[in-house]
Amino acid sequence: MLRFLFLLTAVFLFTTDIATAKTLYVSKAGDGSTGADWANAFNTINQALTASASGDQIWVASGTYNEHVPLVEGVALYGGFAGTEATDEASLRDPLKNHSTIVSTKRSKPVFRGFTNTILDGFTITSYNNTGGVSVDECYMTIANCVITQNSAGGIGIRNSTVELTNCQFLDNESLGGAGAYIESSSVSFGRCVFSGNVSSSGGGGLGTFYSKVKMVNCLLTNNEADVGATFLL
Repeated sequence: MLRFLFLLTAVFLFTTDIATAKTLYVSKAGDGSTGADWANAFNTINQALTASASGDQIWVASGTYNEHVPLVEGVALYGGFAGTEATDEASLRDPLKNHSTIVSTKRSKPVFRGFTNTILDGFTITSYNNTGGVSVDECYMTIANCVITQNSAGGIGIRNSTVELTNCQFLDNESLGGAGAYIESSSVSFGRCVFSGNVSSSGGGGLGTFYSKVKMVNCLLTNNEADVGATFLL
């Protein structure tokens, strides 16, 4: 009997957790009130992140979001929406057509630290000077369908983490080393990713790796520049 009650309680807690997970909406065209749908969408990503909890999804419509983005553990952040999709039409989003762009506020880059089960999918991240585009530290996470471009201090820095990157582009970033991606003490997989036009003033124009395990499948690295290892620095 006790075992049955335990199982029943576990099922109740599991279903309750699913029921409480929510989707929040962000659009420049929303009224900025509740984020509950496109009409009432928040106008900034920051508003949605403040209202979110682990397990939630945030859908972001096309537009340029010039703001600080304090990411939340366990929250899936999806860009590339037109801003008209129904709740069951997530598959209709198109990041290549509907650009959800995060632009530097000169305050901070998108930072992941100590997160698990966190997703960043469908964004263009650009113009972060002196900080780099994205920082990942001590995380297990997924990054997909993102364009990380024209950032100083590198496109992405990954340290002490396990990260899967799919369908991402690292374009025209600059740094002292690992201009497209800098990877240290991490396990990282790249699938169908492009590194192009990245410039390092020392080593690793496209990719700089140190004490790491890196897997690349169907990736293109071209036209990257560095004093040492224009494509890779291993």
